[in-house]
Amino acid sequence: MADSVVFQDLLELKLIDNKQKAKELLKLLAYQIGNLVNYSELGNKLNLDQRTVKKYCDIFEQSFIIFRLYPYSQRARNEITKSPKIYFWDLGIRNAIINNFDDLHLRPDGGAMFENFIIAELHKINSYQNSLYKMYYWRLKSGSEIDLVLTQGSELYGCEIKTQHTAITPTFATRYPHAHTHVITLENFY
Repeated sequence: MADSVVFQDLLELKLIDNKQKAKELLKLLAYQIGNLVNYSELGNKLNLDQRTVKKYCDIFEQSFIIFRLYPYSQRARNEITKSPKIYFWDLGIRNAIINNFDDLHLRPDGGAMFENFIIAELHKINSYQNSLYKMYYWRLKSGSEIDLVLTQGSELYGCEIKTQHTAITPTFATRYPHAHTHVITLENFY
């Protein structure tokens, strides 16, 4: 079912050269939502060149299957500046791709799904309301991370998205003292 929904138009338009490899790529992306994407690594796993992997990701993004979140950086040496994260617009399609519809609380990927849900919904609201917030994530090479960074003019918001309450990493608050920070959880997301 997910296969026909996702690939029907793409195949008719002849945008995908290798349907099987594209399906495998989409499945790999589904398993690593919210993680840094390395096109070369994905290509090695699929025996595809990096350009083809990036091309397929571009097609998936233009088809509103996935979207990429890029890193926020003030060009500090220890901040990640290039690697995007990939999220799915529709978690139902994502779950169909990996054939897992278990309850959120029973899943090992429940936290990643909740993060995907919040970021996708905020992205949609931002677009629908024409709010003009730019959306990013923030991460140091050492691993300190903020799941979502919103900017608009001089406004800066850092949001940590977790199923249970946690604290914002102090490194972000120290580096960006003017930023407003929020923790979004299952208890307060609505």
